Amino acid sequence: MSVFAPVVMAGNYPKLPDDTKSRCLRILLMPDLDGTVEDSDWELIEDDALELAARIQVFATTVRGDIRGLKVDLPDGCISRMKEKWRPLKRVAVMAGGRWPDVCDKLIRESVAELAAEREAGLRNLPPGMVLLRDLHEVWDDSLFKDGDLVPTKDLVSNLILHNPEYWGAESSYGKPLTETRFGKLVAAATRETSRRPGGRGGRGFYRRQFEPSWRRLGITNTPVQPGAPGYPGAPGATDKTGKCACGNPLPSMEARNLGKCRPCRDKGKPAA
Repeated sequence: MSVFAPVVMAGNYPKLPDDTKSRCLRILLMPDLDGTVEDSDWELIEDDALELAARIQVFATTVRGDIRGLKVDLPDGCISRMKEKWRPLKRVAVMAGGRWPDVCDKLIRESVAELAAEREAGLRNLPPGMVLLRDLHEVWDDSLFKDGDLVPTKDLVSNLILHNPEYWGAESSYGKPLTETRFGKLVAAATRETSRRPGGRGGRGFYRRQFEPSWRRLGITNTPVQPGAPGYPGAPGATDKTGKCACGNPLPSMEARNLGKCRPCRDKGKPAA
């Protein structure tokens, strides 16, 4: 974005909003209790720091025309907002060359693993819409709902409460059980889908196909999409249970599984630059 600019913030465990923290590259500073860290008194390092700043400025000026929009490969799991905050740094690393791309990839993998560990330990909360979509997918797979049937909203709500009572039940942090009205608002905010009433009669509900696109985008399901007729959405295709490309290579990423091709095979199909 034209308004983007990096900002450095420092503080002793500052209480930043979740959407701000998710855009941050966190550098943890620890106290030197043993006095073993090299002295960093500004009066002693100022000349070296200014020389480094000048070198960085020359480098930035040199690569400015090439770095904009530079395509770079990111480690698996670096998606969505994490990709947005790491990709600019990876572009700088690629232009710097040498060991820096590998260093950047190592930092990205560590960041992805750290985020996954925090979520598993319950230290990083997912937005309610994300929890809803994840739980809906599990409820749909565990229940007797048929894929093509309209499922009443009240049945989805009751099953969600049974599936995850700590989050959707009376003892949740929200203070009361999930209602059909709140369920509808969460679905609309997370997927822009609304309940259906075929023929204008009977109770309102949802079809599984309404959630499939969001599940795929969020990596909750890896069912690929088969192209539909003009003017109609594609239908979910069969999942490749082997997780392998036709050439025999594994399909480690969600993008690779959705396309059914490993990176080398996809690169072969790209036109020459």
